[in-house]
Amino acid sequence: MDNFEWTSGYGTRFGLYYVDYKTLERIPKESAAYFKVLARDNKVV
Repeated sequence: MDNFEWTSGYGTRFGLYYVDYKTLERIPKESAAYFKVLARDNKVV
C-alpha cells in the first residue's frame, strides 16, 4: 500500500488492474494497455 490507499481506504481504486473483490479476478484497465506499449517501445506515445 502507498499513501493514496492509506488515506482513501478501499473506496478509490488505483493501479493498472481492477480487482473484483468477490471473485478476485484481475481486469486490466485502459492504462494497463498503454503502459504495456510504453514499456515495450520504451517511448511515450
